[in-house]
Amino acid sequence: MKPSLRVFLLALGAVSALLGQSESATIVGTVTDSSGAAIPGAHVSFRNTQNNATANLTTGADGNYSSPPLRPGSYSVAAESQGFSRMIQNLSLDVDQHARLDFTMQPGQITESVTVEA
Repeated sequence: MKPSLRVFLLALGAVSALLGQSESATIVGTVTDSSGAAIPGAHVSFRNTQNNATANLTTGADGNYSSPPLRPGSYSVAAESQGFSRMIQNLSLDVDQHARLDFTMQPGQITESVTVEA
């Protein structure tokens, strides 16, 4: 192989590797009740504690959720559903991290809140 072709291919590979990197992270998890049953339609919110940017979603029929791409940083993640106490968990996300954060909801009023520090 000619040296110029080899250099071109190495440069192309380096550019491809750089383009494949992301500066985001995601959080996935499941929201269940105390018996382990999935809670479909639970509201999950993600709040960046450094800049207060938020994202919200609803769990699927299986109680699972997957966040949109999130900027690295510290987050307060809350889950709530009618008939259950609101739960809040805090965590830090690094670049390209795929964190798992499950919630086990306790029966209660929606105005009650439980915070779990990681």
